[in-house]
Amino acid sequence: MIQLRPCFNFHVVLFICVPLVFAGCGGGGSASPTGTSTVVPSVPATDSEPISLRLSAGNGYSLFLSGDGFVWGWGRNSVGQVGNGSNADVPKPAQLPGVGGITEIAAGSLSSAALRSDGSMWVWGRNATGNLGTASSDVCVSAGGASADACAKAPIRINELSAVVAISSGVEYMTAVRADGTVWGWGGLYAGGTIGNGIPVAPNTTPRQVAGLADIKSVAIGSGHALALRKDSAVFGWGYNIYGQLGTPVVGALLPQQVVGLADVSSIAAGGYQSLALKKDGRVFAWGSSVLEVARSVPRDMNVSGGVAIAAGGSHAMVLKSDGTVWAWGRNDFGQVGDGTRVDAVAPVQVTGLAGVIAISAGGTHSLALTRDGSIWAWGQIDPLSVSEIDKCTFTYRDTHGTSPTGNTVVYDVPCAKRPMKVLFTGV
Repeated sequence: MIQLRPCFNFHVVLFICVPLVFAGCGGGGSASPTGTSTVVPSVPATDSEPISLRLSAGNGYSLFLSGDGFVWGWGRNSVGQVGNGSNADVPKPAQLPGVGGITEIAAGSLSSAALRSDGSMWVWGRNATGNLGTASSDVCVSAGGASADACAKAPIRINELSAVVAISSGVEYMTAVRADGTVWGWGGLYAGGTIGNGIPVAPNTTPRQVAGLADIKSVAIGSGHALALRKDSAVFGWGYNIYGQLGTPVVGALLPQQVVGLADVSSIAAGGYQSLALKKDGRVFAWGSSVLEVARSVPRDMNVSGGVAIAAGGSHAMVLKSDGTVWAWGRNDFGQVGDGTRVDAVAPVQVTGLAGVIAISAGGTHSLALTRDGSIWAWGQIDPLSVSEIDKCTFTYRDTHGTSPTGNTVVYDVPCAKRPMKVLFTGV
């Protein structure tokens, strides 16, 4: 099962897709005399033990599912997307209040979701277009007071949904797969607000069934398009398609369309305007555009062998191989590819200094990995307070709004990591 944009979708994909049960893997931390604790994520000792979707990178923020079934979040939090009860940025991981027994998490652009072991779905973050699928009472005001959005600063339950087995969150759009194999969507996927039911209407504020899909086992959302993987390995897509991310030559699809030329698919991923599929033989195929190449509607073999998990970010992608190494490609302006450079990668390159990885996730401009010893690693555009080291990425651009008729050249530094850095995982 996969899951997983400057303001795009990003999803996690994992080594083994078997849900955790509440408190089934232990975990947590022991309190110190100062009242703080160091959280050591519990990780199964062998591949046969349960591992669920443990990481999810959003647009400037991150989520982690600890072995005891609780969710931790950190990063940008202007509309409550971290879910800790506030809308102030969260520099270090903080545990989300109120909800345990979580088996899967999904960080989108500005809204997040979690699946509980009882089949209920919980959501938080921006809700201005009803993309949380339920009413929320919070209002998140920006730091400068310039705007206010309906939001949920802490997890709330979608009462209209039950028996959920898989989830995905994107840009103002969410989907859920129910135990009967049907797919449900809400929010607005792309121009016209379609959710895959063939009707180009305003965004839907309550879950509605996506038409024509049955026996689905997982879903993934990009920036304006969605994918679904059927149990027989067929892949379907709907929504925006100007870059070929649906795997068909149509401009856009109000109803799901089958991706041509794919078979034996074990997992899918969608991010930005790109789509990925992992085949059962470990090969990875990509279509759409990662910003580095001409848009293509025909899935292309990325010449990677031994893949066990995939992740698609805003304009980069990753694959976890069976030997525990991670390979990435795509745009690399913030170091999100993780090879120690800021040089864009058209073909997969190995992420520097990672071994024993069991889970990965690609965000808008950053990436995450979980290793077997319980360590979380981050790279790309990340909060300098959440990691043990930090780089600076220098950017130069022309400011055409200045007084000079030719514009002013502005140089600025952005905290980034061009290679994986260990997350300082401490909390109350």
